[in-house]
Amino acid sequence: MSNPEPKGRRLHDLSPEIFQQILTDLDPESIKALRLTTRTLAEKCLGPRDQLIQPVLDFSPQNLRALYALACDPVLSPKVHSLTFLATSLEFRELEKSIEVGYYEEVVVNGPIWSREEVDYTPEELDKAQAELRWLKEQQEARAAESPSEMVELLQRALQGFGALQSIRLDGGIVRGRGRTKREPPGYKQWKPLWERASQVLSWVLTAMVQTGVSVRDLDVYYNTDRCCIPVDEIAALAAGLDQSQRELFGNNLQSFQLSLSGALKDAHVEKAEEGKEEVGEKDEPLEIQFLFQSASALRELDLRFRRTGRLETLHCYNYIIDNISKKTQFPMLEKCVFAGLAVKEESLLLFLRKHPNLRSLSLHECHLSSGSWTPIFTHLQSMSRLETLSLSNLFGKHMQNRKYEQQRYGSSSSSSGSSTSELEIEEDDEQEVDGMVVLLPIWNVPSEDRWAGWLTEYPHSNGRAVHTRDFTREELAKGLVFRPLAKGPGRAIGSAQGMNWRNSRQELYAPLIDEKRQLPVNSVILTCVFSALLALINVGSETAFNAVVSLNVAALMFSYAISMSCLIWRKLYHPEALPPARWGLGRYGLAVNITGLVYVLPALFWFFWLSELPIAADTFNWSVVIFVAVFVPSLVMYVVKGRREYEGPVTLVKECGHDR
Repeated sequence: MSNPEPKGRRLHDLSPEIFQQILTDLDPESIKALRLTTRTLAEKCLGPRDQLIQPVLDFSPQNLRALYALACDPVLSPKVHSLTFLATSLEFRELEKSIEVGYYEEVVVNGPIWSREEVDYTPEELDKAQAELRWLKEQQEARAAESPSEMVELLQRALQGFGALQSIRLDGGIVRGRGRTKREPPGYKQWKPLWERASQVLSWVLTAMVQTGVSVRDLDVYYNTDRCCIPVDEIAALAAGLDQSQRELFGNNLQSFQLSLSGALKDAHVEKAEEGKEEVGEKDEPLEIQFLFQSASALRELDLRFRRTGRLETLHCYNYIIDNISKKTQFPMLEKCVFAGLAVKEESLLLFLRKHPNLRSLSLHECHLSSGSWTPIFTHLQSMSRLETLSLSNLFGKHMQNRKYEQQRYGSSSSSSGSSTSELEIEEDDEQEVDGMVVLLPIWNVPSEDRWAGWLTEYPHSNGRAVHTRDFTREELAKGLVFRPLAKGPGRAIGSAQGMNWRNSRQELYAPLIDEKRQLPVNSVILTCVFSALLALINVGSETAFNAVVSLNVAALMFSYAISMSCLIWRKLYHPEALPPARWGLGRYGLAVNITGLVYVLPALFWFFWLSELPIAADTFNWSVVIFVAVFVPSLVMYVVKGRREYEGPVTLVKECGHDR
């Protein structure tokens, strides 16, 4: 009688899919124990495929040699299905400066409040910082000595060993030390070196891929990397450097292509030019970036994001990107598409949509229409029978508005829903073509009971709700893409945390990377300076008027101080537990300082309204009290009657949204 078959042999006979499912259900300790039973299981039980750590490596000769060693391993190399190459920029100036002064800055976060504290180096920390600085400089010297041909050759040898490779992802960031594994996005001083390194790494990877005949299913070119892009002219140069056979080889198996683009670096100089002196014209020769992926006949996902490097006026010069893609490419199997930050023409976008009727998911974010109108595009999107999800955000350009459906002004009883029937809706259609942001509030909108549902999708406007982002399902598309415009007439965006979040998010994704110190409300500063200078000229014509303006300015300042300090004193005395955390405080002396300040402010406020001399005459009268009361009393009445029911301060918004925790 033969011996029974060992239990381990039963696992060997299972199909790879079932075997992987079994590993998925086991805990790590059980997998380790199973590997100890037989040599065959030791090779197969490396863990579930989706839990295996795929190689992520900085692009350097030593790392590529290590990758080649992994490719030569007959057990591990078949398990590698994804490679991530990092394009990093080495930043050591900040570390060098902190070593010189003997301290470093540490960010302390307390809820929504953060501050920087100077921390002196301990001897151990100083030794570690000096070692990191030496390592950074050594890496910088080694990088300067890199040979492009050697880098491509090393990568070619490694890629040939990964027969199951399906995905290549390019990522990057700023590296400030050997011990810091987390990469940081570049600031305004570091983005150019990082972008240059990113372009270099992309060039080496593409060259190695086409020379070795490697074609992957998924390719991510810095699409999910913060503040990292490839300039459009460099992408076009890379594509032009490939012949037709290499392009076909590159796109042979490509199913998902994600690319983060930017304008040409020379556009950044427009930011420094004086406004109005340099005109932005059309590009003489459109760049052919579509050559890179136009041979990908099996492409199912195409994601393109564009970041400006110059003023907004330069964006329309790049409308040829979508124009060339729509005219010179066609992907029969395309199901998902994302266009973000791009300038488009009506005829180009419509042509692209007509050539790809099988789209199931479409995202148009921060798209500026350089010619035509959005209305025909919306009509066509509504007619696409296979489109399941449509994401629209920040669409700018000409479009038709029907005043029959215009919103109520901010503060009216129906403005909160944006869908109540008004007297205007019983009138005939009143369609007008306007130019600006498309308000994405459909006429069939059902108001949400959640007060904060629109926190990230709209901001308050004096003429209604400025809905800038909206996602639509297939059922919602069947209802139509007709939107409610803002109420007609002069209006403005109401200062709010939503509006600030909207502007900041757009700037983070699509605006040029400039000096944070220059990210100021320049127009407001200039306007304030101009008015201050004009008011100062009053002294030339009338000393009485000048004294009244100066007195009124100081009195208003004292009055605002009095209100804020009174509220703070009241809160400290009766509800100290409700005070939010602050960056710094005076402890038990804080209340005494607040009371002392209030005692100083109130008499100052009184005396700034006092008469300068007796008897009273028109040229010696203190007119500031008249102007102050004439403005203060109507404002107070308006607040009591209307404003207190509508105004919600930013502190209240932040607290109710939970951002103070």
